[in-house]
Amino acid sequence: MDAEGGGKSNAKPESGHRSSGKSPNVRSIGHHSYIGTAWNAVKTGFRENRFARKRTLFVWYISMGWSIALLILGFIDAGHNGSSSTGSAAAAFAAIWNGILFFLMGLWGLFVLREYRTIMNFAVLLGLAVMGSQLEFTLFVCFVGYAKHSKEEGPYDIAMAVFLFLQTFTLTLFSFMAWRHRGLVIKGINPDEELQFGANELIASTADEYSVPSMDTGTQSNTSNMRRI
Repeated sequence: MDAEGGGKSNAKPESGHRSSGKSPNVRSIGHHSYIGTAWNAVKTGFRENRFARKRTLFVWYISMGWSIALLILGFIDAGHNGSSSTGSAAAAFAAIWNGILFFLMGLWGLFVLREYRTIMNFAVLLGLAVMGSQLEFTLFVCFVGYAKHSKEEGPYDIAMAVFLFLQTFTLTLFSFMAWRHRGLVIKGINPDEELQFGANELIASTADEYSVPSMDTGTQSNTSNMRRI
């Protein structure tokens, strides 16, 4: 009995030691499980396109940031190109005009994506984004050429070229994402479900149009009289 009691007394501290040793592990496991659950939820959301509209809007916010940077840098580059003997007046005008245009386009696109998500507005915005990306790429090549031929204005032209390339990539990415998730961006419908949605609407409208009306007693009497005649 004493040995058994001693064994029990020796077992209690071990259990207590084990419980105290497990507590931080349990917490860490719980912490990792929370992180894993959140990560799985994010992956599931990306697979099911739950965040498609938010991701598209986030890319447009990035494009607006590049537009503001290009507007500020355009005035700086234009000032140096205008005051330098080796500077280009065409590059100065292109830098300022490009910054103003894309800043205004960014504001209009923000209103379209947040408030006025009609099919016409979305189509115009998508076309502007595609053409704008090509314009920015053309200006990128031009400013790289200006930077090679002008030693004094080279750093400013290189900075313009870098931001123009970033804007080109961002607008191209936005165009792809907006076209891929156009249903969710416009009216909250998954593009994969658009055909099924349209088919259901067509079936419902056809059923309502060609449904047989209910015949009351008055209608039945009229039809019986017509048969007698």
